[in-house]
Amino acid sequence: MNAIKSKGVFLHILLALTLVFCAQNNAKSTEESSCQSHDHGVSDTCAQYNLGVMYRDGEGVPQDYAEAVKWYRKAAEQDYADAQYNLGVMYYDGRGIPQDHAEAVKWFRKAAGQNHAEAQYNLGVMYRNGEGVPQDYVRAYMWFNVAAIKDEGAAERRESLAALMTAEQIAEAQRLSSAFVSALESEQE
Repeated sequence: MNAIKSKGVFLHILLALTLVFCAQNNAKSTEESSCQSHDHGVSDTCAQYNLGVMYRDGEGVPQDYAEAVKWYRKAAEQDYADAQYNLGVMYYDGRGIPQDHAEAVKWFRKAAGQNHAEAQYNLGVMYRNGEGVPQDYVRAYMWFNVAAIKDEGAAERRESLAALMTAEQIAEAQRLSSAFVSALESEQE
């Protein structure tokens, strides 16, 4: 029983330290998602995400990929884009969880739908290579094109992929890109 209480106390202390970490690093963050909740305090979701980062990197806790996955999932299920992206990476690499490219695609799509450029780029790679999805140059180009708004590397990948595509395929991919960006913009209004 004492071991259970000790673990519970440890988690409460770790969550408190993570909230402090979130607050200190929120101003420095270059990530799209914010660690601020609607009441201007640091969110529990941010704390969960940061616990995932801490366990993944072994910062202040022993490195434990399975524990990182657990905390990323908690934040990802609350629509936290960075957690969705990192959970996708964990599935892609098979760290802390069995490798599952289809599951990685699922989480990258969720983050990409929140305009997460790295997730969009990774979807481009996965469609290009047929990992977790059927190979589809049109969809790969579309995701590289959307990611290229924020990521120059995605523009380079898009251009190298274009050499393998017909003019009709490129036109379709550009149409899909425009529709996706328009849908994102209308959601933000």
